Amino acid sequence: MSLAVPLLFSPTMLTTGTTTLYTVPSTATTTVLVNAAAHLTNTATSAVSVTMYAVPSGGSPTVTNMCLPSQTMGANSFFDFNVPVIGAGGTLRAVCSANTSVNVQELSGVLYS
Repeated sequence: MSLAVPLLFSPTMLTTGTTTLYTVPSTATTTVLVNAAAHLTNTATSAVSVTMYAVPSGGSPTVTNMCLPSQTMGANSFFDFNVPVIGAGGTLRAVCSANTSVNVQELSGVLYS
């Protein structure tokens, strides 16, 4: 078993289109992302909502893999979010109700394979 503590993603501004924040490497097929967390900040002067998905390999964002359902963030607020375990080839994706209002930053995450 190997352990890696990579930079999962650089700080990213969310948009009204679903953004892929991170893709778990598919080699080896036993790779999993665990203990991941993200920090979301609403820099706007009004409330917005954010939805996040932990999408399995080959899948697409649906209510089945939604891990943060339409979280309303007040103006100039932030919160931290624990990401569920994501398997090889899976993705962490997010969408916001307004363009360039919310940025997301990685707090932690470990890859096991």
